[in-house]
Amino acid sequence: MVKGDVTDLSTLVHLMEGCTDVLALHGSSSNKPFLSLFVALVPGLDRLFENNPSHPRQVNYLGVKNILDAARAPGSKVRRIVRITGKGETPYSIFSILINALGWIAKGWNYEGEELLRSQDDFDYTIIRPGVMSTPEATEKGSVSEGVPELRQVKALADNGGDLKVTPVSHDQIAELSVECMYYPNAARATLTAMNVPAGTGEETYEPLLEQVVPDSRGFPSSLIKKHKSGARIGACVLSILLAVVVKSTLGLLLKGIQILF
Repeated sequence: MVKGDVTDLSTLVHLMEGCTDVLALHGSSSNKPFLSLFVALVPGLDRLFENNPSHPRQVNYLGVKNILDAARAPGSKVRRIVRITGKGETPYSIFSILINALGWIAKGWNYEGEELLRSQDDFDYTIIRPGVMSTPEATEKGSVSEGVPELRQVKALADNGGDLKVTPVSHDQIAELSVECMYYPNAARATLTAMNVPAGTGEETYEPLLEQVVPDSRGFPSSLIKKHKSGARIGACVLSILLAVVVKSTLGLLLKGIQILF
C-alpha cells in the first residue's frame, strides 16, 4: 500500500507513478453538520471554511484537480480517470438541499469536480453516479420482497448522466463497475448512472450494459455551485425554523411539567 492524499499534489505524483488508469473513489466526510447548517444561512460565510483540508471543495473539487495535475507529471502514463460522484444536477431537490446544508455543499463541489474532468482534452474519464451506497447484505435485503424471485433486482446503467429510479447499490457492485468500465473504449468520456432494477429489465452483469453505453453527447451545466449554495441556504432556513419550533414546544412542555410538580 502506498499512502496518498488528494489534497497534497506531491503525494499523488508518487502514488500515480507508472499508472495507466486512476480510480478516484475519494469523498469528503460530513462533520459538524450543525455548524454547516449555520454557515449555509449566511451568504459568503462559507468561504472562511473552504480552505479546511477536509472541506468538500478541497476534497471533491481541488482533489480532482490535483489528480489531473499529477497525471500530467513528467513520464506519467495515465490515460483515463474513473470518478465516483453522485447526481449533482438538481441543486433544489430535497436530497441535494439536505446533503448540502448539513454537509458543507458536498454535492455542489462533487459536481464541480465532474465538470473539471469533462473540460479536459488530454485525458479520458468515466464518471459513475451510483445509487444509495450500502453493504451487499443490505442491498440484497432491499432488493427482494418476501422472497419473491420476480422482484429480485439486477444491474442497470444509464449513459449521458441519465435518470434512473434511485435504489440501493452495494460497494461491491460499484467496485466491479469501476474496474470493468476501463476495458470499454466506448465508456471513455461517459457519465454513467448505476442503479438496480427489477429482474427482466436489467442485466445480471455489467458486461452487456457497458457494451451499449456511449460517450457524453449532451451539454452539462458548466457550473452549479451558486445554485447548490442557494438551495442549501433555503434548506438551512427551513430546518432552522423547524428546529426552533421543536425547541420552543419542548421548553413549553418542560415548563408545564415543572408547574404541575410545584
